[in-house]
Amino acid sequence: MTLRSHLDDVLRTSGLFVRADEDNVRFAHRSDAEFLCSRFLIDRGLHTKQLIMPLTSQRDWKLIPQLAGVASFLADKSSQVQDWLIGQSPQMVLSADRPLDDRQRRRLLEQLMQLTNQWSDLPELERFQLGRLAFQRISEHLRPVITDVRGGIHKRVLALRVISACKVGHELFEDLTDILNNRNESPWVRKVVADLLGEIAAVRGERAVNALRPYFLEIRDDDPEDELKGAALAALWPRWLSADELFENLTPRKESNVLGSYWSFQYKLIKSLHSGLLGPALRWVVNLDRADTLEALERRRLADAIMQLAWRHLDDEDVLQAFAEAVKACWMRHEDLFNRARSDDVLDLLRDREKRRKLIVALLSTPLDERVMNEMSWGLLRDDDMRFLVLQLR
Repeated sequence: MTLRSHLDDVLRTSGLFVRADEDNVRFAHRSDAEFLCSRFLIDRGLHTKQLIMPLTSQRDWKLIPQLAGVASFLADKSSQVQDWLIGQSPQMVLSADRPLDDRQRRRLLEQLMQLTNQWSDLPELERFQLGRLAFQRISEHLRPVITDVRGGIHKRVLALRVISACKVGHELFEDLTDILNNRNESPWVRKVVADLLGEIAAVRGERAVNALRPYFLEIRDDDPEDELKGAALAALWPRWLSADELFENLTPRKESNVLGSYWSFQYKLIKSLHSGLLGPALRWVVNLDRADTLEALERRRLADAIMQLAWRHLDDEDVLQAFAEAVKACWMRHEDLFNRARSDDVLDLLRDREKRRKLIVALLSTPLDERVMNEMSWGLLRDDDMRFLVLQLR
């Protein structure tokens, strides 16, 4: 077989190449070319400086971005190239699946901190990548960073995220609680610390729980956007808070235009409602303000979810009585029974004759305002309910 036929066979069957045009071919995947290029350089027996020079710009000796893949493959074969690459692109080193020793991890962390200060921004790294930075006594290494109130905020937040990813927050518990309780701290830093204490609470319990509880159970003027309240709720619910505590303290957001952690918690709460919460939840609906602000309208979304869940459990006498009180409260606020549901969906619900009549009887067994009577006759009663009511009176 001739060399030409060998080449034709490789081009046709290997899948390594595709035709660029009539006379030329190219690698099907860029990574194949980068791997073979790096192997060629290694096989030539070049020393570290000779390996690095083709990868850098002669103007500033920085890594040429288009050659980053070649550099990554070279780093697999040469620890000296890997050390150089740590200084050039620590994100790339953390993204690659290659072993790191403690010296390299420490240098990676220092390089990331330096870049964060230079960019005044956070590097785009996933949690599992930051977790690869773990080295012995890393918490002691990062303690002075997170406690330095004059240090850059982005640098401190990066340090806190590394602490979280490396799961060493419990070793810095006292420092974290001091930061959380410092009213003069950056709100962003305090929010990240609250999230970190939530992670500690999930594993190590009550000390972290006790640190977070005041940020939900108290009205605080040092949490103007409810970010700490939302973080505390996410950590405490449902394991460390009762349903009564939750709904008694589920207050309106201070800033209705901020869609932060507190708003996010309330949104997720809608998805996790269950019948065991209906007693406190329906009492919360009764005490809602009239929905004439953006914040109140958004709270109606949660109220409607509670009302629709309660409708499905009217066989429970306690739920039925609490639901009747909530219905009366809604009508007194000039709100529909299921405010945010589509009209067709409401009609489908009210077509359930048995549940509708259970509600009618429950309402009639309580003192009724004239407005409630009007709403009931207009929005709840059907023609075939009249005979039912007469029979009830007998």
